[in-house]
Amino acid sequence: MAERLEQPPLLRRMPGGWVGFVDGAAWPVHDADGVAEWPGTLWHFDGAALIAEAAPGAVPPPAGPNPPPPAAAGGPLTPRATATATTTALGAMPGMRLLRGAAADVLVPRAALERVLPWPEVQPLAFAPPGVLGLAMAGAAVLVLEGPQPQSLLAVLRLEGRLIGLGCAELRPDPAAGGTEWLPEGAWVLAPLAPSIAPRLEPPSLPLLFCTAGGIRFALPALEVEAVLPPVLPVPGPDHAHIVAHRGQVLPVFDAGLALGGPAVLGQDAVPMLRLGGVAVAVAMVEGLRRVPLSAISAANAASAMRAVCWPAGVAVPVLDPAWLARGA
Repeated sequence: MAERLEQPPLLRRMPGGWVGFVDGAAWPVHDADGVAEWPGTLWHFDGAALIAEAAPGAVPPPAGPNPPPPAAAGGPLTPRATATATTTALGAMPGMRLLRGAAADVLVPRAALERVLPWPEVQPLAFAPPGVLGLAMAGAAVLVLEGPQPQSLLAVLRLEGRLIGLGCAELRPDPAAGGTEWLPEGAWVLAPLAPSIAPRLEPPSLPLLFCTAGGIRFALPALEVEAVLPPVLPVPGPDHAHIVAHRGQVLPVFDAGLALGGPAVLGQDAVPMLRLGGVAVAVAMVEGLRRVPLSAISAANAASAMRAVCWPAGVAVPVLDPAWLARGA
């Protein structure tokens, strides 16, 4: 039975069809109706391939511009020109925008994006040109470019078979095609080549944020949690409610302990909070983020507070609907 994917895979066009990337693993794509690039396409995974299905009422996107003509014959390309030519071809596919906090966004070709992982340890390179931070391990050696620090994620891109990393806080699909204007001069020739041996494919998984409140351990889909606030003591608001400030906004505070039918979380001490749908939900503890294989997740009734059940270590943990938890007790 095919599992429904929460997020669409990253697609790469190959001879004869598509390959989709889920959590860094590549899978063949079954796209019998040619809807892989349509807006809102539904995706499923049957254990061997990714299956594309048109969303109800979906219509094909407008035709894009014709691809650029082949370059005229001439001398060999410089390393920088080679990377630029490659991403020009990749630009036929929409890009991916890397958000870096207060710094300017970076738009990269979506087809060049290999994987995204937590920010790794970076080894500086004293002899590298300006704009290069150093080397890191991300399944393979990656040349990491300089950028605003700190960043929580590293986006790894493959350009002409070389691996280059850019730090970011989050990623968003963008209809515009990405380029390589962000690539510093002289950096491409230092980037390590991707290994020729294919890495072992990891089973598809879902990132879940594990928390505790009201004496109950639960999880939430990590991609639906807008932010995790460090322990803070909310202040009284109107109508005996509590409020807290976050990113320049005033958010009402709900108590996850009361919502779960247990003892209240809010008291005299500061507590961590989750930002969900424009409100802050106080919890007793945030255990952290963990990727749980889809084989260890069982769906529940979509109309209930519990969206699924997971058992990452043999212990059943409810996966709650963030929208339900954001309504409060």
